[in-house]
Amino acid sequence: MKQLRPFIILTFVIITTIWPAQAQSDYEKAERYFADRGDSAQGLVARKRMINRAIKYYKRADQTPETVAALLRAYEFKGSFTRLSEKKKLETYKVAVDLGREYIHRYTSDVGVKYYYMTNLGRWGNTVGVMTAAQEGVSDEIKALAEEVIEMDDQFAESGAQRILGIMHLKLPQIPFVLSWPSEDEALRLLETAYSQSPQDPANARFFAEALIAHDQKDKAQEVLRMALKSEPRTSKLIEDRNNLDAIEKMLSQNI
Repeated sequence: MKQLRPFIILTFVIITTIWPAQAQSDYEKAERYFADRGDSAQGLVARKRMINRAIKYYKRADQTPETVAALLRAYEFKGSFTRLSEKKKLETYKVAVDLGREYIHRYTSDVGVKYYYMTNLGRWGNTVGVMTAAQEGVSDEIKALAEEVIEMDDQFAESGAQRILGIMHLKLPQIPFVLSWPSEDEALRLLETAYSQSPQDPANARFFAEALIAHDQKDKAQEVLRMALKSEPRTSKLIEDRNNLDAIEKMLSQNI
């Protein structure tokens, strides 16, 4: 028995060391792959391997509001920050939009499902074109969703809904009988709020600066942009931050 004791102890150590990895849920695997989505990135573009694995395991996981929101978030990342043709981008966003449209009615009170459905719908609209999206009512739907998210949690996803709604007010044209609500004043209010609430996200600095420029506040815009460039891309949002900081550098180089 004494001779068997070291063997039993060793076996116990091996089992307890390996078991947590074996017991890892599909959702936990997906989260790990999503966290590593920027690994081996080529500049501003992520490789598809990690995000595809994240999507695979999110789809396998138990369908909860948290899982659905994470899956929609992963689809948006794949469509926006990996190397895809325009056709593949549209297909990726369309899959997410169809999924989100199904689940926002099932999880009506979940801010994550609502938000990431909205972001994919916005990406889809940008890809098909402003006029097509406006005529199909997409712009009005995104506006309504953004207002709902702001009401639920105005700082969710680093004030993302305020930023998105502000960008729409800033960039969408007024189209008679189709789109009458865009307002540069409302854009400035929303984007300033997003920036003041979540200055750590360079996307908020970038678009707040654009709103300032539209209001002839060039000096303040440059100050906001230079402040953003003092920060390094965050590990948690490496590709997203790289893209926004690159856009900020280009704005400054053009002597806005």
